[in-house]
Amino acid sequence: SDNGLGSLEKLMTVVVIHEGTHVAQIPTYGKRIGALSEANKLPEDFNDDSIQKRVEGNAEFAASVERETELLFAAADAKDVAKAKRLAREARALMRARQQRWYPAAESYLAPAEDIWLTMEGSAQWAAYRWVIDPNGGAVPAERTQFRSGRWWSQVQGFALFLALDRLTGDGWKRHAFGDGAKTGIEMLDRTLAS
Repeated sequence: SDNGLGSLEKLMTVVVIHEGTHVAQIPTYGKRIGALSEANKLPEDFNDDSIQKRVEGNAEFAASVERETELLFAAADAKDVAKAKRLAREARALMRARQQRWYPAAESYLAPAEDIWLTMEGSAQWAAYRWVIDPNGGAVPAERTQFRSGRWWSQVQGFALFLALDRLTGDGWKRHAFGDGAKTGIEMLDRTLAS
């Protein structure tokens, strides 16, 4: 079936770019998630899908994630910066409310873990997407790609987060996401929204 990319070669390139981004992030965000796992005695298989599996079947949680993601995509697509910020603020308010409701104090590590996974997955999706739509890369029209949907919300919401960051900050976020790892995607977004 057509995956929106048109060929197995393009799909494999997307996978390599996505996973290669993670390899580059091991010394930064990988180290952060490792420290979080160690401090909270999390199982070795704790990964970007663990939170989703934990809340599987929670319709309210899923509805909030879907709405947050829609708002981030809308922020990314907004022509006006003020509107983009308003939409991103609305998404962040929903995210905070969801986390406060569904992440009990005993599992307070889930919010920072979610942030790290959104950062890693979202930036990797963004990098792959940029290759896909580049005329010298995959040369697939943006409207034909399927990056805006998928089974794993950390990838879809993370992608929306980085599209919104790109809209609001230009290239500013890349030095952290692909470089020093000093800030996560949510930390960068919150800083941008505070200004």
